[in-house]
Amino acid sequence: MATPSGSIKYSQIKALNSTTLTSVSISKLRNFNLKTPQSGMIKFSNLRNQYPFPTSNAPSSSLARCYSVRLVISTYTGPVFQLRRSSDNALQTFYTDDIQSYLTTGANNTGTTYSSWIGANTAYVTIWYDQSTNANHATNAVNGTTQPNISLQNSKYVIQFINNNSTVLNITTSYSPNTVFCHFYNTNTSHATIITSSIDFEVRFGGYSSTIVNGDSNGQDWFYCGTGTKVSYNNGASSTTVLVNGWNLLSLSIGTVSGTPFNRIGMDGYSNTRAMNGYMTEIMLHNKAVVANDMVSYYNNRLF
Repeated sequence: MATPSGSIKYSQIKALNSTTLTSVSISKLRNFNLKTPQSGMIKFSNLRNQYPFPTSNAPSSSLARCYSVRLVISTYTGPVFQLRRSSDNALQTFYTDDIQSYLTTGANNTGTTYSSWIGANTAYVTIWYDQSTNANHATNAVNGTTQPNISLQNSKYVIQFINNNSTVLNITTSYSPNTVFCHFYNTNTSHATIITSSIDFEVRFGGYSSTIVNGDSNGQDWFYCGTGTKVSYNNGASSTTVLVNGWNLLSLSIGTVSGTPFNRIGMDGYSNTRAMNGYMTEIMLHNKAVVANDMVSYYNNRLF
C-alpha cells in the first residue's frame, strides 16, 4: 500500500486485513507486531498472518508452555494436537493456521480435513503440542474417556473436558509460571480447576465456586499465595471474577513465582468433582510478569 502523503485511509486498511478491524492505534499495533518501528511508519501488509503472541512485553523467549488449537507462535511449524478416532483408535496429527481457518492432516492446508477424517466418530486428544521451544507437550496416552475430546464451538474445533470422565492432560515437565493466559468456558461450580498439580491443594489455577480467581484463599492456591505485583484481567478488563457458563479470557500475573509447579490441565488433585467441565482453546504459561497492555492485547486477538 503506497502512502506518499504519510496518511492511511481506513478503507485501505480494511481491504488488506483478513479480519474485522474495530479500532486502530499505533500503540496497539506496536504491541501486535514487533516489526512496527517507533516512528510509527508501518506497512499493513506486514500485519497479515501475524500472531497475537509474542507481544512486545511478553516475547516468545518468555513463553515456557504454549498450548492452543490454533497457531500462536509464527516460527512453530508442527501440529497443534494428535487425536484418537473412536471407531478404530487410529492416531492422527492435525495442522492449522493462526485463526483455524482449516484443520488438516498436513501442514499448510494439505492432506485430509478433520471433518473427513473423523466422520461421525468422536476424536479424543492424546497430545496437545507445546508451541514454545521447550516441547513440553500435554498428553494422555490412556485409551479411554479420560482423554478430553474435540468439540465444535463457535465454528472452531476446541478441546472439551468432562469432569465426570476425569478428563486430564499431563504436562511433560511441570512448571511454575509468573503469568497464565487461558481462554476457556467452564460449567463447574465447584473449584473449577483449569490447571493444577496432581496433589490436592498444592497449586491450582481456577476459581472457588467458579467465580473468584483467588481460588478458595488456600495457602497453596497459585494466585492467592503469589507475592509481588498481581494483575488480574478477564475478557479485556481488570477483574477478580470469572464467568460460569460463559467464555473467559482470563489472564493472571504475579511478581514472584510461588507454589508447586503445574503438571496437568483440567483436573484437581482432590477429586474430579472439582475438575474443569467445559471447553478450552488455549493456555499459555510465561516465565515473567506482564503488564495490563499484554493482557488486553491477548483479548483483542483471541480466537473468537
